[in-house]
Amino acid sequence: MLKNGFIAVVLSAFILMQMASGALIYPNTMTEDNKIAIDDVVRHAVEDTGWILASSRNEMERVLSPIFAEPYLSEKCESALSFVSVPTGWEYETRVINITITEIYGNEAAVIVDIMETDQITGTAYLSRLQYVLRKTGDGWKITGVR
Repeated sequence: MLKNGFIAVVLSAFILMQMASGALIYPNTMTEDNKIAIDDVVRHAVEDTGWILASSRNEMERVLSPIFAEPYLSEKCESALSFVSVPTGWEYETRVINITITEIYGNEAAVIVDIMETDQITGTAYLSRLQYVLRKTGDGWKITGVR
């Protein structure tokens, strides 16, 4: 009995210290709705090429803001604007092969994405793997970075 009481006191003290230090303890929130929403935003980020038609910062932000959250959104807008400002012969189709959600805790998530990029002229395909970090916002899940 004393042993169980001691464990409860130590556990309670640990939780209070974590809360006081600013660390939050979230329950696992890997619901089917979260899985679907995360899958949708990741596929959108990889497969949608609408950003290629953007010609201004505002237009690029409008296209990318449903997918990316700040500060990563600004970074993505800048790199995408740099890319579209120079004429290229970019003829690639990019597709998600597999998405593995490695963790969802509260409003944070991490995924591993296998991507196939196919050169539409030569047919050469390239397989790559990314790890995205996401945060659930008032507008849904958004990508906040890549590892």
